Amino acid sequence: MPIRRLEKSYTGTTSTIGGDELAASTIPVKPHIQPGTLQPALAGKLLDGTTSHSGNYGTAQSDGHSYYYTDIKGSKSIKDPRIGAHFGSQRHTFRSMQKLEQETAIHGEEIFSLDGRENIRVGNFPDGSNYMTNNQWGNFLSSNRAGTFLEITGYFNNINIIIRSYTASSKTLAITVNGVTAHSALDLKSTVDSPLNISRYVGVGAVRNIDITSSSSLSSDTVLGINTIKFTMPATDVDFHGIELIAQDKFTDATCDYNNDPTITHDANTRIVAGLTVTGTGIPANATVASVTSSTEFELSAATTGGSVTNGTLTFGTNNIQIPSQNVVSYGKKFTVSDNPHYDPFNGFTSGNLAAVQALIDTSTSLGMSNWLSSSTYYRPFNGGRVVKWIASDGTIKTSVTMMPPNAQNINGTASNAHTLGATNDDAINFNTTAIDHSLSEVAKTFFAREFGNGAANTAGLGNWADGSMLQNADDIGYVMDDGLTSIFANDVEVWGTNGLTVAMESTSADSLSNLFIGTGVSLVSYADGSTRYSETIALNLPYGSHVLRQERTGNNHPDIWLDGISITKSGFNSKGAYQEITFHQPKMPPIPTDACIIADYMLMADFVAHASQTSNTAYITRVSKGTRWVSASRDWHYEDTDGEDYVLDQPTPNALGGFYIYINGTCDSDTSAQAKLPCFGTNFISRGYDAENRHRLYVDDSAKSRTDMTGAYQATGTRLAANEVLGVNTFQSHGTAGQNHNFNGCEIVTPIHTSSHYQPFETPYLKELVGGDRNMEQTNLVVTPDGKTWDEVTRKTDYLGNLVLSVRPDDAFTNMDEIRCDVTRGSVGTRHYFNKDFAIAYDKWICLKDGWYEFHARVHTNDAINTSDYFRWEVNGSTIGQSYQQDADRPGPMVASATGFLKRGDYVQLFGASANNNAGAQDFRILRLK
Repeated sequence: MPIRRLEKSYTGTTSTIGGDELAASTIPVKPHIQPGTLQPALAGKLLDGTTSHSGNYGTAQSDGHSYYYTDIKGSKSIKDPRIGAHFGSQRHTFRSMQKLEQETAIHGEEIFSLDGRENIRVGNFPDGSNYMTNNQWGNFLSSNRAGTFLEITGYFNNINIIIRSYTASSKTLAITVNGVTAHSALDLKSTVDSPLNISRYVGVGAVRNIDITSSSSLSSDTVLGINTIKFTMPATDVDFHGIELIAQDKFTDATCDYNNDPTITHDANTRIVAGLTVTGTGIPANATVASVTSSTEFELSAATTGGSVTNGTLTFGTNNIQIPSQNVVSYGKKFTVSDNPHYDPFNGFTSGNLAAVQALIDTSTSLGMSNWLSSSTYYRPFNGGRVVKWIASDGTIKTSVTMMPPNAQNINGTASNAHTLGATNDDAINFNTTAIDHSLSEVAKTFFAREFGNGAANTAGLGNWADGSMLQNADDIGYVMDDGLTSIFANDVEVWGTNGLTVAMESTSADSLSNLFIGTGVSLVSYADGSTRYSETIALNLPYGSHVLRQERTGNNHPDIWLDGISITKSGFNSKGAYQEITFHQPKMPPIPTDACIIADYMLMADFVAHASQTSNTAYITRVSKGTRWVSASRDWHYEDTDGEDYVLDQPTPNALGGFYIYINGTCDSDTSAQAKLPCFGTNFISRGYDAENRHRLYVDDSAKSRTDMTGAYQATGTRLAANEVLGVNTFQSHGTAGQNHNFNGCEIVTPIHTSSHYQPFETPYLKELVGGDRNMEQTNLVVTPDGKTWDEVTRKTDYLGNLVLSVRPDDAFTNMDEIRCDVTRGSVGTRHYFNKDFAIAYDKWICLKDGWYEFHARVHTNDAINTSDYFRWEVNGSTIGQSYQQDADRPGPMVASATGFLKRGDYVQLFGASANNNAGAQDFRILRLK
């Protein structure tokens, strides 16, 4: 969410800060970061066209300018992306192209930006054979012309690409970094067609890591900094869904002395802090800095080996965020800031007094720490929360937090494993009996139950992909949103109530309705009888991470309610477990001074605790582990199989966490023949699926790993790495066991931090979708102009988006004057695209998601079969707002109905009428936003 908090001008005296004289009383601006400017170094040459660039890109050159590398002639200067704090992965999806006139004219071929971003461009499009497509595999950049290139500039030293995986002819990408070849022909074709490549009208991209270290054709590892990576396409199809840029800083110290002992001495170095990973000669695997005893000495987590080392070179890093040098305006004054602090402000802290806590965070602007105080002792908060770094009036970097308490609260006041301060963090979730505390939470996102779907993949709910959007009669449904996490999976649910917007369970035995989400709380809103509002906060102050809310019903009894496997059943709760809206909560923004510039805002994940072994299938699908990010098998995963077997995506099932299984259509020849792979920023993962303890084997970066099984019955199993990997981009792999069927549900990623804007929508020409991915920190919402514009607003042009918010049509002719159900809601036919933004699909209705003025337009083609005594009309909440009348049955032809009106969130729109022709040219149903 954009960070905009200052609503006043500044007053003060003239001051000199960092060499700049400022009249603070004349700076009526919002606190913001001041991005630098990077000039284009075409083919590595400075602006004079002859002088070669020296050193790393982004550093000042002999002419005083800083540069980025590019091969595109006519390139403009761009804003320096080194703003705020960086750590981990940032995802950018590719959904649209915009022609760049200057670059096109000077370069001599068409050059486009992707999604309006000045730092992501594509070129070599002279014959129209390359395009941005919108079809049954989602919305993505597609190329089948040799020489098409994709050029990306950013602040990174590692990169993942998101592409469609399939077995067509080789996909040998040529890849360069800053003009130097990393791969001359990297073949990314798969051994098996991805099970995601089916007609679901959702993104089928798989995440693949690209090696840009010395093990590629580069002479050395890519250094964290300003880098430009270029992908040049072959003549065969390559479908790009997006990229993930990874920033993970490391540094070396060549003055380290040690001798078969954990104690290591060195010259003074303030960058060495507790928690950093350490590698080098004689350093045990997975070693970290256990504690810093002085500016010249630290204790390693294990004793060194191999004897005495003097002035040895050790590599530190991976466990710290990077704050590059940058200028900010805070409290009306300009400062230059740069620091390299740990991502966890409580790193190494176990307990201490107020002074010890004040050395870590700004207690006056932090929330939730009192919950970790006993007498005069504070204990380490281990349930995660929110971390914000900001610039104080003296130019120092301060840290404020909102930390989740030791115990959450729930609707029924149920206690489960209630923690006392100082207790061991050994439960996936803890509840006490106190009333729900709302002071630490804010709303992350509210969804209508009907938003869990995309028109059932244009099948009107009659195909294999039943979801919440086209639900009418009782059905099993499942849908995973674009983030690969947030989902619905339900058994025998139906529409309930007079307005048709509420989803509920039937009264039969073993009905269930479940939602997976990420955050710290969940609430439900229902209008079950069409008039009375029911609003219930189910739970708040959960450990930050993924959670499962599950309702089960037997007969006409009130449903059993489960939150992460803990029963919190509430007597008198809505009898059918019905809800119209579901709200996910997250930690509240700490009360940062309005004068202060924010340079980082992210979520600290709860300390990982694996869920316990389960003895029933129900237990399996009611919980996930503490402090993890769930990734469904139906999104992001790359699949390989060398047996000649196929991976199959099963249709939605309530017996799978998130609703989907992917399985081998046969058995595995070996432990390496069937593989599900996902590169992500983390230390561990839990592979979930049917009989996982017997059917799954765990690998990381193609190396077999020891594992710890979570035993149970059938689906109630999982297996995780026995030892954590070094924090970084690791390719986690779930392999099928030789002789077994690899039945895979997804996994829980153990990652340290996560973006604070997980549920912020990304608007494309066709959708407002969730971005997904690791996205450990988010720079896009930092304010970078004096008038309060964010980084995304400044560097991404969005004027191409337009104001069309709904475009649909029916797939059948309607000869009676009934509600027209439009089941073509995704993809395109010719130049006509089908989509919904700001409206949710609800079978024969569309639910307004955003207040505003709208224009409604409908065109159909009629014939003699139409009843001439009725109208073709638009209705809002059951009342006609616009209509058209067929005058003469003997003279069929087009009929148009238009209207305008103001809608509030939750209003629903319907069409009534007849259409004798169901082709795209004869029908046109649209809604346009006016204001």
